[in-house]
Amino acid sequence: MNDSNQTMPALPHLTSEFFLWLWWKTEEEGGTLSLGETVGAVTIWVDERLGFRSPGETKVTTVVTGDRAAETLEAKAALYGGKVLHQLRLHVQRGDREFGLTLQGPDMTLAQVKLPQVTQDTEEEAIYDRLFLYGELCFILSALWNQFAELRVSQPWRSVLLPSIRNWVEGRRLNS
Repeated sequence: MNDSNQTMPALPHLTSEFFLWLWWKTEEEGGTLSLGETVGAVTIWVDERLGFRSPGETKVTTVVTGDRAAETLEAKAALYGGKVLHQLRLHVQRGDREFGLTLQGPDMTLAQVKLPQVTQDTEEEAIYDRLFLYGELCFILSALWNQFAELRVSQPWRSVLLPSIRNWVEGRRLNS
């Protein structure tokens, strides 16, 4: 019997591709995404931590940390060298609320979640507000995943987006 902590999901590459797509959206398209009428516009940016692993491995082998970690040569070199994202520190802004979180692994575990500050009169109200904000964050992440999944199975993924992402990884633009 396999230990569930040691097995990878059937399609672990999709999570790494999702992380890469989010990173690419922040750098190449400014990070503002329209997630439909129910969610609206959100702004995302990558910050402070990127964890990479070799394809087929389960453990992180390269970690890039610090301010603007996503903009470092080390992060781009890891991608260019064939490593895939396994951890991604992300900030999400919706309206006046800003969330911080780390997405990890092939199952997209949420870690180090930072919710917007709540100021309520009672502890019970504060708990309800924090639960609401956590639900909102999960709702936003679900919408981001759904948008990625729709794009991932579309023709523009293969013909336009994937070549753009590959060129971004290599450090050049299609129009250059």
